[in-house]
Amino acid sequence: FIEDDTLRAIRVIGQAYTDYQPADSTEGSNHASGDSLWMYFKQGEIDNIVISGGAQGRYLGPRPSGGQDTVDYKAADIHFAPDSNRVDLEKDGQLKYGTIVLDAGRISYWTNNRNLLARGIKPSDTAALIQRPVLTDGQQTIDGDQLTYNIDSRRGRIRGSATKFEGSYYKGGDFRKYMKSAWDITYDQ
Repeated sequence: FIEDDTLRAIRVIGQAYTDYQPADSTEGSNHASGDSLWMYFKQGEIDNIVISGGAQGRYLGPRPSGGQDTVDYKAADIHFAPDSNRVDLEKDGQLKYGTIVLDAGRISYWTNNRNLLARGIKPSDTAALIQRPVLTDGQQTIDGDQLTYNIDSRRGRIRGSATKFEGSYYKGGDFRKYMKSAWDITYDQ
């Protein structure tokens, strides 16, 4: 789509694929595909990419300790904003990294600092959240209303959790993992 002699958008329908390689090779690369793709431009540069219908992707990025990491993801829609180093998974989102699997209605992943934010979806016809975040790390599973997590430190925080974890039942406000075996639980009334 061209407006005022300027490229504004490109639409690809049917087996759409994008392979994003930033000029700075230290940032990693992003490969994604789906049934259709919109690529939006601002001042001649890619501003946002939206992939819909069976959308899935793979981010290959540098590991802080050296080597390369792989993060696989899928959702009904994927939004990728190169300037913000952010991948957003909308509806039925899933992100996999090693033994970590995160499922949620909405997942945002910042590739530069390797942070995750997962939230459920609140339909307009109900007060209840659907597709609440569920984080599985090996044999451990935790769910809640909202989750933040850092892949490198393996530290996170879950709000509104009600779950069975390490043989105990928990229901409360905040559930935070500080170390491999240390948890801080705050009950908010």
